[in-house]
Amino acid sequence: MAEQLGIRTSDQDSATAARAARNYLETTTDHALVVIDNAEKPEEVLPWIPTAGLTQVVITTTHQAFSNTAHNIDVSVYTTQQAQDYLTSRTNIADPHGAAQVAEELGYLPLALAQAAWLINIRGYTYADYLARVRSAPISHALSAARGDSYPHSTAQSILLSVEQAKSSDPAGAIHAVLEVLPFLSPTGIQKVLLRQILRTISPGSLEQALGNLAEASLITYSVDRSSVMMHRLVQRVLRDRDDDDEEFERIATQLVASLSDYTFSSGEAWQRRSDGLHLCEQITSLTHATSQRSRRHGAEWELLLLHLRSWAQRFLSEVQEYDRSVTIATSLASDSRKILGRENEFTMSAFHNIAHALGKAGQAEEALEMHQTVTAEHERIFGADDLRTLKNRNCLATAYVNEGRIAEGVAIHESVLADRERLLGQDDPDTLTSRHNLAHAYESAGHHVKAIELHKAVLSDRLRIFGPNARQTLEARHCLASAYEISGHFDEAIPLYRKVSADRERILGPDHPSTLNSRRKLASAYAASGRLKEAIDIHRVLVQEREELLGAKHPSTLSFREYLARAYSAAGHHSEAISTLESICAIAEQVLGPDHRSTLNYRHTLAHTYQDAGRVEESLPLHQGVYSHREKILGPDHPLTLDAQHCLASAYGQTPHKKEALLLYQKVLQGRTRIFGPNDQSTLAARHGLAHAYEEAGKFDDAMVFHQAVLDDRLRVFGPEHPATLESRNCLALAYRVANRFDEAITLHEAVAADHARIHGPDHPDTLASRHSLANTYRTANRFDEAATLHEAVAADHARIFGPDHPHTLASRHSLAKTYRAANRLDEAITLHEAVAADHARIHGPDHPHTLASRRNLANTYRVANRFDEAITLHEAVAADHARIHGPDHPETVSSQRELVETRRASKQWSKGRFLRWLIRRHASAA
Repeated sequence: MAEQLGIRTSDQDSATAARAARNYLETTTDHALVVIDNAEKPEEVLPWIPTAGLTQVVITTTHQAFSNTAHNIDVSVYTTQQAQDYLTSRTNIADPHGAAQVAEELGYLPLALAQAAWLINIRGYTYADYLARVRSAPISHALSAARGDSYPHSTAQSILLSVEQAKSSDPAGAIHAVLEVLPFLSPTGIQKVLLRQILRTISPGSLEQALGNLAEASLITYSVDRSSVMMHRLVQRVLRDRDDDDEEFERIATQLVASLSDYTFSSGEAWQRRSDGLHLCEQITSLTHATSQRSRRHGAEWELLLLHLRSWAQRFLSEVQEYDRSVTIATSLASDSRKILGRENEFTMSAFHNIAHALGKAGQAEEALEMHQTVTAEHERIFGADDLRTLKNRNCLATAYVNEGRIAEGVAIHESVLADRERLLGQDDPDTLTSRHNLAHAYESAGHHVKAIELHKAVLSDRLRIFGPNARQTLEARHCLASAYEISGHFDEAIPLYRKVSADRERILGPDHPSTLNSRRKLASAYAASGRLKEAIDIHRVLVQEREELLGAKHPSTLSFREYLARAYSAAGHHSEAISTLESICAIAEQVLGPDHRSTLNYRHTLAHTYQDAGRVEESLPLHQGVYSHREKILGPDHPLTLDAQHCLASAYGQTPHKKEALLLYQKVLQGRTRIFGPNDQSTLAARHGLAHAYEEAGKFDDAMVFHQAVLDDRLRVFGPEHPATLESRNCLALAYRVANRFDEAITLHEAVAADHARIHGPDHPDTLASRHSLANTYRTANRFDEAATLHEAVAADHARIFGPDHPHTLASRHSLAKTYRAANRLDEAITLHEAVAADHARIHGPDHPHTLASRRNLANTYRVANRFDEAITLHEAVAADHARIHGPDHPETVSSQRELVETRRASKQWSKGRFLRWLIRRHASAA
């Protein structure tokens, strides 16, 4: 339906296309009618029909289960009068009694009456002649009615009489050939181009004539555009059941399997020929169903070939992201292969292996892991540990462990498989290179970035040497090396690689290929991470525009690219654009994908974090709680994604007065990750790091310092001194020292971290600038004002040069410089800078943003230090009122701002009193 409406796109799976069609029908302002014919199961139909809007829905079915969910109108057959009128109008025979007898004989079934009228006209029968012919027509066995059917025996006879008449007017045999194959193909239609491929021995002219004659006989119908022909399921079943000639059946089955196999194509053409492939899969599925009801001899040559044809369909559906359908076919294929070939047959084992892959791609990671474990154990038992098929399964099992979050187990298996493949196959075998590639990704997931980069370099070098620069394997290796550099913060190395692989993929694969789009998107993300946000946003905007023009604004791919644009907006401090974009994405995703779809939940998760970044923490809490609750319900409390959502909820609580709730959640996350992943996993260490900060926010500074030191020790042991996580822990421990007034230790550690960042990442890297900024703040806290000011000035200048004057990092560094000027009693410079920063925050973020309010409070405090009390009081009053309006009277920020107002008023009075006393003293001295 989505294709007919023109809203289905080439990379849209069936479920997404169906949701898009349903949404279109629910929102269109035009009146529409949808007819769902021959429906069988309510649970497969009802979720996809429109429930709002102007669209009317008619469901035809023989199953009473639908009567519980829709208004039931019994139209299964004509009434006696309707049948008589129909026959009279079609045959022009004025014999009501005869018409009534024919109608009764055929059970008043419209399809049978249409064929009877056609045959009466063609042969010049009277009603009595027709009845005599029907009653004497031989039929080998009665139609075996399916569940819910109520067609009489004479219906089959009527159909067969029409078939007999159609074939009698076809001396060339074209009609006979069509009637042989159509009963085994999809009742939803077969494209005439494919039918010509199947019946290639028949001339196109003869085939068209045969189809026209069959349509006149009501044995087939045409699609609206006449590009496809359809045969009713009842006609199909009668024709399949009309005789028991096994040899004839096997001849037809062999012909169809061979013809459909000739129409398959390589996986490299899957996206370009997606429509052809999906249509072919429909025919393969129908052929499988039809032949399964007749096959009496397992192991026939056509049956073995059909297994391979179904395997092609499963792989194709996976390639074009029809994951749910791929799982369905993979499951039935494995079951049938076990029956036909046996449990230990190599094809059967491969079929079960493909189920595991299909489950993984469908997002069912836990089920995929269980299947991989079972299949790998079977391979080891049957073929042995060193068999190449076993190694393939162990490789896939390792990846499944990583995907499920059990990274240490995945890494260990990957290392073992690589060693075995190097020993058995050699260094340059493609499977060996694949193992190195997968191990590199596993190292990335485990946080071992140096190992990952070295291995990715080796894989790229080997693939260049073996496959050449333009091979897909080489392009993949270059892309993954760029990604490894990006993840580890080496943007100068990542960005040129992304540029090259983007250009190469566009040249070789085309601009709209998923791999090309992914490389361009990753280039933008590397720009953003390196601080080149304008370039990142420009690329993301172009990608979104291209997706909208090609696929439409509501396509899932478009939504995904819009999310990346929103993230770039947020990173650049453009929070209003980020939030409006994400709110729009969430609304569309709920309509198109459904409120519980994993992508919809991910978009809500991103929106929650964006609210946090914009200072709207209270609005983020319901979203974080919703994502966490859903994942806990669906995935279980110990699933990695559930624990991630719990961690994010804890982080959000930590930014509110709910410090106790944050601390409890962090403790639960740590317990869960320790239990599931072990104490040395990077996610467990991240949970301990978060708990240390929760202790800080709760005022438990001694506990926080102990945790920071322990996490640092473990990260040093697990990752080494130069890992980003280790540097993060060293920086946070230095901050903890500063809070504890252990300034010498804090400064020594900050200086070392800043030097290491500069050495590892370069002077302009965001992490280097952040570490220098922290060092400058610590200088100021330790009253080393000259060093603090000099360093803050340099950092502010570097931020402005690299990120631009309006970037959040630039504004933060200027804000810190102003505070340092104030601490150093350079008040005129401090006020000038504070006024400029407050104005910039208000212009960029709006008057109610937390950064704007904080900068105005600091300006007011600086006015107070400079004895400009009138300005200080006026500004403090405005800020306190804004906090009360935004957060409420009892919020900590409101209470703190009101306290500062009181202190400023008190200081003003004291200063005024002191000034008066000084005036009196001067006057008295002058008089004397």
